Amino acid sequence: MIHMTFEDSKGRKWERVNATRARNAFMRGDAVTMCPRNLRPFGFWNPQSTVTRDDETHTWELQHYGSAGVWERLVNGFTAYNCTDNETGRYPSFYLLQQA
Repeated sequence: MIHMTFEDSKGRKWERVNATRARNAFMRGDAVTMCPRNLRPFGFWNPQSTVTRDDETHTWELQHYGSAGVWERLVNGFTAYNCTDNETGRYPSFYLLQQA
Protein backbone atom coordinates (compact mmCIF):
# COMPACT_ATOMS: atom_id res chain seq x y z
CA MET A 1 0.00 0.00 0.00
CA ILE A 2 1.28 3.44 -0.92
CA HIS A 3 1.20 6.00 1.89
CA MET A 4 -0.84 9.03 0.80
CA THR A 5 -2.18 12.10 2.57
CA PHE A 6 -4.90 14.41 1.28
CA GLU A 7 -6.45 17.62 2.58
CA ASP A 8 -10.18 18.31 2.37
CA SER A 9 -11.86 21.68 1.83
CA LYS A 10 -11.95 22.32 5.60
CA GLY A 11 -8.18 21.91 5.93
CA ARG A 12 -8.32 18.51 7.67
CA LYS A 13 -5.67 15.98 6.66
CA TRP A 14 -6.70 12.42 5.77
CA GLU A 15 -4.23 9.53 5.51
CA ARG A 16 -4.63 6.33 3.53
CA VAL A 17 -4.95 3.18 5.66
CA ASN A 18 -5.52 -0.51 5.00
CA ALA A 19 -8.96 -2.14 5.11
CA THR A 20 -8.49 -3.73 8.54
CA ARG A 21 -7.56 -0.44 10.18
CA ALA A 22 -10.48 1.28 8.43
CA ARG A 23 -12.93 -1.39 9.65
CA ASN A 24 -11.66 -1.09 13.22
CA ALA A 25 -11.97 2.70 13.09
CA PHE A 26 -15.55 2.39 11.78
CA MET A 27 -16.44 0.00 14.59
CA ARG A 28 -15.05 2.54 17.11
CA GLY A 29 -17.27 5.23 15.58
CA ASP A 30 -14.62 7.20 13.68
CA ALA A 31 -15.27 8.72 10.26
CA VAL A 32 -13.89 6.65 7.37
CA THR A 33 -13.69 7.92 3.79
CA MET A 34 -13.84 5.48 0.88
CA CYS A 35 -12.70 6.37 -2.63
CA PRO A 36 -12.12 4.26 -5.75
CA ARG A 37 -8.47 3.20 -5.92
CA ASN A 38 -7.42 5.21 -9.00
CA LEU A 39 -9.23 8.45 -8.07
CA ARG A 40 -8.09 11.16 -5.68
CA PRO A 41 -10.44 11.94 -2.79
CA PHE A 42 -11.54 15.52 -2.04
CA GLY A 43 -11.01 16.56 -5.64
CA PHE A 44 -13.21 18.48 -8.01
CA TRP A 45 -15.63 15.61 -8.74
CA ASN A 46 -15.87 14.41 -5.10
CA PRO A 47 -15.58 10.66 -5.82
CA GLN A 48 -15.38 9.80 -2.11
CA SER A 49 -17.96 8.74 0.46
CA THR A 50 -17.48 9.35 4.20
CA VAL A 51 -19.30 7.03 6.61
CA THR A 52 -19.57 6.77 10.39
CA ARG A 53 -21.12 4.09 12.56
CA ASP A 54 -23.11 6.63 14.58
CA ASP A 55 -25.04 7.81 11.54
CA GLU A 56 -28.82 7.78 12.15
CA THR A 57 -29.39 6.06 8.81
CA HIS A 58 -27.73 2.88 10.12
CA THR A 59 -29.66 2.36 13.37
CA TRP A 60 -31.86 -0.45 12.03
CA GLU A 61 -28.92 -2.16 10.35
CA LEU A 62 -26.79 -1.90 13.49
CA GLN A 63 -29.51 -3.63 15.50
CA HIS A 64 -29.91 -6.44 12.99
CA TYR A 65 -26.41 -6.95 11.53
CA GLY A 66 -24.00 -5.43 14.06
CA SER A 67 -21.27 -2.95 13.19
CA ALA A 68 -19.13 -5.49 11.31
CA GLY A 69 -22.13 -6.43 9.14
CA VAL A 70 -22.95 -2.79 8.46
CA TRP A 71 -19.32 -2.17 7.47
CA GLU A 72 -19.38 -5.08 5.01
CA ARG A 73 -22.66 -3.87 3.48
CA LEU A 74 -21.32 -0.32 3.07
CA VAL A 75 -18.05 -1.44 1.49
CA ASN A 76 -19.75 -3.95 -0.82
CA GLY A 77 -22.32 -1.37 -1.94
CA PHE A 78 -19.64 1.27 -2.54
CA THR A 79 -17.53 -1.21 -4.49
CA ALA A 80 -20.44 -2.40 -6.62
CA TYR A 81 -21.47 1.10 -7.68
CA ASN A 82 -18.18 3.02 -7.77
CA CYS A 83 -15.35 0.55 -8.43
CA THR A 84 -16.60 -0.99 -11.64
CA ASP A 85 -13.77 -0.72 -14.17
CA ASN A 86 -10.02 -0.38 -14.58
CA GLU A 87 -10.28 3.38 -15.02
CA THR A 88 -11.61 4.04 -11.50
CA GLY A 89 -10.10 0.95 -9.93
CA ARG A 90 -11.62 -2.36 -8.88
CA TYR A 91 -11.50 -1.80 -5.11
CA PRO A 92 -11.82 1.12 -2.68
CA SER A 93 -9.07 2.93 -0.82
CA PHE A 94 -9.74 3.96 2.78
CA TYR A 95 -8.78 7.20 4.52
CA LEU A 96 -8.84 8.28 8.19
CA LEU A 97 -8.37 11.69 9.76
CA GLN A 98 -4.80 12.22 10.92
CA GLN A 99 -4.45 12.64 14.65
CA ALA A 100 -3.17 16.08 15.58
